[in-house]
Amino acid sequence: MINHRPDLDPSGPKVFPALAIPVETKQDYECPLEHQKTLERCVPEVTKMLVIGWRATERRFIDLLCEKLPPDVRIMTVAENQSEAAKSNQRLQEAGIRGRFQEANFGFSGYVVGRMAESFLRS
Repeated sequence: MINHRPDLDPSGPKVFPALAIPVETKQDYECPLEHQKTLERCVPEVTKMLVIGWRATERRFIDLLCEKLPPDVRIMTVAENQSEAAKSNQRLQEAGIRGRFQEANFGFSGYVVGRMAESFLRS
């Protein structure tokens, strides 16, 4: 249960907000401007990023990550299978995003059932 807003508690760990990223051709995010500003403020503090089902093709969001994401961030990508996760990670790396990339070796259902997110976020 979430009982606080990360933009109002700057001293606490930043594990939210989740973000629905626009499709490749859309120019705007589907969230209020205040949330976008909070995202831009928080990205430099990210230590781990869990990517679920994202193809990594949305230029505006990738540009934000390239500009503000720390170079030592740990990135775990979960997709339909390990091959698709590796493709997303490759696109991120080719775009200039630096970090320690991993791919889940099974799809989202296996990732959830195996409670792998907990392990990734705790380590």
